[in-house]
Amino acid sequence: MAKKKKRSTYWFVKPLDPFTNESLANQLSKTIDVVETMELQVGDKVIKDLYLVPDYHTVSQLYSGSDRFKFKVFCRQGSHGIVSEWKFGDGQYHKKGTRKPRRQKKNESVV
Repeated sequence: MAKKKKRSTYWFVKPLDPFTNESLANQLSKTIDVVETMELQVGDKVIKDLYLVPDYHTVSQLYSGSDRFKFKVFCRQGSHGIVSEWKFGDGQYHKKGTRKPRRQKKNESVV
């Protein structure tokens, strides 16, 4: 039986303000040799000034300081996959109170 090839996930971060840009560039310069921005096709838009980060751990560190940092996260499955915005790491997706209240049936009474 052939071994399954592990699929790689690539993480990209787009800083939305100068403070985040500088902080991210400084952090990445400590972990990798070359820090440069790139542009990628996301849907029918071209997103510029994206940083390729080494792993999701770096993204989670940004989320932990999200009150200071303003950014968007994008991911890609494999080296030629579709790039899409990652919306689940910021905690907004699973916040309490975001569900709509259940509609009551006509014969149910409220106590």
